[in-house]
Amino acid sequence: MEPTTAQIPTSVYTILGVLVLMNLSTLLALLKILFSAGMFVQETKMGISDAKSCAVRAHKRIDKYTGETEGE
Repeated sequence: MEPTTAQIPTSVYTILGVLVLMNLSTLLALLKILFSAGMFVQETKMGISDAKSCAVRAHKRIDKYTGETEGE
C-alpha cells in the first residue's frame, strides 16, 4: 500500500497568503495610529508648556509697570 499525499490546491495557499498580508497590514495601520496619537499628545503638551512660559514672561514684563509683585 502506497502512502497518499494530500493534494492542496494553489487557491488555498493564495487565500492564506492574502489573509496573512491583510492581518499584517492591519497591525501596521494600528501601530501607525498609536504612534500618531502619541505624537499629537506630545505636541499638545509642548504647546501648553510653551503657552505657560509665555504667560509667565508676559506677566513679569507687565509687573514692572504696574508695580505688582509675584503672587498677588
